[in-house]
Amino acid sequence: MADGPLSTVLNWLRGPQATPSLGLEAAPALPAYPSSHDADYARNYGFGDNSVNEDYLNNNKARVLGVTQTFQEPTKKGKGSTTREMFLPVSGAGSNGKTLMNDVNSADIDLNKDPRMQGQMRNVMMQAALAANRSPIAAMGFDPSRVVMDTEIKNPNVGGLYRPGEDRMYVPLPLHDSIVHESTHRGLTKLREKYPDQVTAIAGNISPNNEEMVVRWLMNSRAGDPEGFGGKGDARQRQEAIDMFANKKNQEVVRKLEELAIQDRLTRSRRSGPQ
Repeated sequence: MADGPLSTVLNWLRGPQATPSLGLEAAPALPAYPSSHDADYARNYGFGDNSVNEDYLNNNKARVLGVTQTFQEPTKKGKGSTTREMFLPVSGAGSNGKTLMNDVNSADIDLNKDPRMQGQMRNVMMQAALAANRSPIAAMGFDPSRVVMDTEIKNPNVGGLYRPGEDRMYVPLPLHDSIVHESTHRGLTKLREKYPDQVTAIAGNISPNNEEMVVRWLMNSRAGDPEGFGGKGDARQRQEAIDMFANKKNQEVVRKLEELAIQDRLTRSRRSGPQ
């Protein structure tokens, strides 16, 4: 793209880009989690255009928790009936992770055909994309097609879930910044799957608790610090992560993991997502 005002704005949104020689420069941390206004601004300047995630980022598509039901309707002439399908979103309250992320319990929805749901979901994925783009590990795991959104739950008692077996993320809409949190878990999983020897050499065997601390710290230090407001447990884990990564040696471990994620990112095409 030629230099000019549009190029300047896009470069600001994306943060500093990797140089051709090394490709290890990370974008600066966000001062706050992206707002809906930030999402509109990014869209106006083409953020995410021509990527595989374009429909998700532009409020056209989302994977939603729910069931598709079939109805028989009489024809207009009163002879016989026709079959009509209707998608009904449901709440995941009381369901376990396996149920929430079973493919039969969610579907990709054309949001243009459901204005109410489109309004509920407006800019959620674009906000997440902007935040995930500030963390190479989150960016590696960010894939809106793998996110099951719960649009009906009112008082969720979990912020989100990621199950590597199903390779799906579950996120309640009221806590939608969890898209980035769960994408970071997914990114760490993908790093281990693709580069097991390198990850082990850098970080050893990452325990579930240590992984949660890494994710919490990246949310605090890269994604605008949106966590810690969901009760005592949420606040406690956020602070534990901050305390853990006051140690520069721990920060260096994550920096090396981020470099590995950047190197992987450089092997992907532009259509793999915002970069």
